[in-house]
Amino acid sequence: MDQADVHNQSSTEFCSSTLQTAIPQNKYLSQILQAREERAAIQRMLLKQQGTAVITFTMNIPGPEKNAWWISRCFEDGINNLYSVLRGMQIECMRIRTTAAGPEAFFRIPAGIDPLEVKKCTALYEQTYPVGRWFDIDVIRQDGRPITRAEAGFGERQCFLCHEDAKVCGRSRRHTADELYAYTKKTITAFLERKNPCLTA
Repeated sequence: MDQADVHNQSSTEFCSSTLQTAIPQNKYLSQILQAREERAAIQRMLLKQQGTAVITFTMNIPGPEKNAWWISRCFEDGINNLYSVLRGMQIECMRIRTTAAGPEAFFRIPAGIDPLEVKKCTALYEQTYPVGRWFDIDVIRQDGRPITRAEAGFGERQCFLCHEDAKVCGRSRRHTADELYAYTKKTITAFLERKNPCLTA
């Protein structure tokens, strides 16, 4: 499933060709869980190899479909803008892959850059960008501990539909997966079409 590693990518434009891979069609939960375990293993490997903090960029998409065309386009747009958000921090893209859990990108944070400052920037990005609520950007310290939103001075993620605490909504099953997925698809595709009126699936 892995694509070739991407090294020394500092341009603000993200090469869309890196997303042109065969997308897994099996939607079983076990494959999604396996992909997440592999993601954690890659994080550990990069932390050990690079000796600095790491960013992981994924998509927060409800439901079993993690690789629709509009998800990949939104992921690409998110990475393009991440370079601008973290301008001057010289982050380096180390690996991109597409899995049953969706597209993933891994970035190295250079030595001398405070991971907490990076987290503050990425949390603000998630909160203020039009589709940032569907970005899941983890900043992981060199010792393997992820920096929480609370540490960066931000509250818990809100539900897409009712804006209450997303964890509370999830536990109570206040909304169905179909409702959340439909809203997600509608919002993201509308955003993409506004950026590019000629966009088609």
